[in-house]
Amino acid sequence: MNQKIIFLNGTSSSGKTSIAKELLKLNTYLYLSIDDFINKQHSETLKDRNKLKTYFPKIISKFHKAIKDTSDKGDSLIIDHVLEKPEWYKECKEVLKDKPVVWVFVTAPLKELERREANRKDRNAGLAKIQYEIVYKDYVYDIQIDTSSTTSKEATIKIENYTKER
Repeated sequence: MNQKIIFLNGTSSSGKTSIAKELLKLNTYLYLSIDDFINKQHSETLKDRNKLKTYFPKIISKFHKAIKDTSDKGDSLIIDHVLEKPEWYKECKEVLKDKPVVWVFVTAPLKELERREANRKDRNAGLAKIQYEIVYKDYVYDIQIDTSSTTSKEATIKIENYTKER
């Protein structure tokens, strides 16, 4: 089996999960989502801001360890992440340095992100705006996808074509 790792980075409501769902229809991947990983933590920890502030870096570090451990087994992965800090990007680059990773920048204009966020019941208002200012750093990507002008299906085809060309 040829391992493939698709690393989707973008703000909340950018379309990462929609792209991941389309990719899962085409190939057998394991799906690792930062949202799922965070939401599986103890609910009292998530509600208490002081506990969360202390514990959050540990959650992120454990997610990165899970990425490494899973990728080391040779499985193909889709990673759905929000790289809020440059050190998170560096840590992910390090744990995946010898792996066949396609780094995908998933974006949309801020107004569109805010519109999507307002239509979702599972997001806090303003999250996309906060993340927008910090997630789109000078990271290096193989592909950029603007989901305001590209459907999830089109994005999937673009990603799959890129992986075949490599």
